[in-house]
Amino acid sequence: MVVHREAWEKYVAFLRTKYTREQILKETEDALPPVESRGAGTKKRSGMDFGTGLPAKTLVLTFDDGPHPRYTDRVLVILNKYGLKAVFFEVGRNLGPETTDANVKLASTAAVSTRILAQGSTLGNHSYSHPVLPKMDEVGYTREIDTTNALLKTVSKQDPTLFRPPYGAVNDAILSKAQSEKLKTILWNVDSEDWADPVPNSIAQRVVQEAEKYGRGIILFHDIHKVTLEALPPVIETLQKKAITARRARSFAEKICLQGRSCFPASGQGRHAAKHFVPSRRHVGQPGSCPA
Repeated sequence: MVVHREAWEKYVAFLRTKYTREQILKETEDALPPVESRGAGTKKRSGMDFGTGLPAKTLVLTFDDGPHPRYTDRVLVILNKYGLKAVFFEVGRNLGPETTDANVKLASTAAVSTRILAQGSTLGNHSYSHPVLPKMDEVGYTREIDTTNALLKTVSKQDPTLFRPPYGAVNDAILSKAQSEKLKTILWNVDSEDWADPVPNSIAQRVVQEAEKYGRGIILFHDIHKVTLEALPPVIETLQKKAITARRARSFAEKICLQGRSCFPASGQGRHAAKHFVPSRRHVGQPGSCPA
């Protein structure tokens, strides 16, 4: 993979002459999650998975903030080209209006989620409106999770099993709520930063370097940015050439579950032995068992 970063690094250097990190954080502090609950800095708690406990050379592709009316389908085309599956953590408002189990109405974009399932990939809960959940009261974050659960259940015909809090921001109360709904809280340890970086090769290089550094993990992309469509193929092809071992979806699901409980039911999403990330078509890992 040939990476040309000079233009991007020159632009970043220019920005640093105009702004400082401390200045930006000070101006936006009220809108940010608490430091101890932000993304990769999130305090590790029981019931959370960052991907660092996956088997060696195991990677899982995940996409946040969709479904997008155009880009998500193009991500599926790329996944199909390489024989891969992924987990899509979806924002409820992209699926339909805020509602209850008794009266769920889906928007037209929910058809994209149906195609995700048909492709063999998996859906997860990413809240309804993508707020900073720790800044909400119990009524607020409960509504965010429950509403999206109801919408996802209408799409998939079964209860969701995976949850990713927006910005990776979570506290004990929100984690407890997720656990009460039998949701596994999934974060990440490889961040593409595709929401901030406009250079596809720069994104690809970042992901490959982080994946090699950790040797395993959960990769965070977003299926709402066009740049991701350009960055994804070189990431896959480069990691394929580096012969990262493949795993199946059921194996991933079992690996992230707690206390030996199955993360995916026997039917519905996840029922296929779907390959989440297959750098080598010749070697597909066999379903494993969940650690006790």
